[in-house]
Amino acid sequence: MKRLRRSQKSRMSEILGNISVAWFAAGVIAPMFTSRGSGIDVLASLLIGIVMTGIFGSASVVLMKGLNV
Repeated sequence: MKRLRRSQKSRMSEILGNISVAWFAAGVIAPMFTSRGSGIDVLASLLIGIVMTGIFGSASVVLMKGLNV
């Protein structure tokens, strides 16, 4: 596999960071303002939102680790 250039790593990290924010907004913030059927649904949404935010946020940080920003 071809190694990514610095600008490509930076762009990919930015995209992953944005996806992380989107998961946080959809999975954690949105359930607070919408009414769902049961508490289990809200809890599942919160859990999935936090997990996916962590995954994409961590991937973003790992990509940026080697760059001198």
